[in-house]
Amino acid sequence: MIREEKLTKIAQERALEKLESYSVTKEGLKLALKNSFIAGANWEKENDIDIKDIGVPNICFSLIDIDDKKYDEYSKQRVERGFDDSETWSLSGTLANFLLPRLKRFNEVDMCLREDEYKEDMNNFISLLELEIRDDGIRDFTEEENKTIEKGLDAFKRLFFRLWW
Repeated sequence: MIREEKLTKIAQERALEKLESYSVTKEGLKLALKNSFIAGANWEKENDIDIKDIGVPNICFSLIDIDDKKYDEYSKQRVERGFDDSETWSLSGTLANFLLPRLKRFNEVDMCLREDEYKEDMNNFISLLELEIRDDGIRDFTEEENKTIEKGLDAFKRLFFRLWW
């Protein structure tokens, strides 16, 4: 039986219901379903949609292009474990892209960072992350930017166990 025939209307509806709250486009869902077929996803499981293609921002940092010969293998990795090996090619960039929007939001809602010292540390850490993801991580920094990076790394040490509210 062809793989596409195994995907029942119930499975499609379940996937749509699951993704509805994320403002996923129909095109993104179609691409996710198509790529999951290619990767040989087992639709008997609950989480068999490739997160790269569904259009939800800031949950997948895969660097692989759809026309890459390893795309199918990496798609299967995303379905099985939630990320693929391409996210480790520049793990500092992956981490910076993951952390930056969350730290900015944390900074908006946090009540624990009341002391000016910690607010300054947060701003320095955010600046470090912004530099890391600028220019796709090329890391061609000025002397002043290198100082900002050092301040950000030092700030991270002081902030790490304060990142909760």
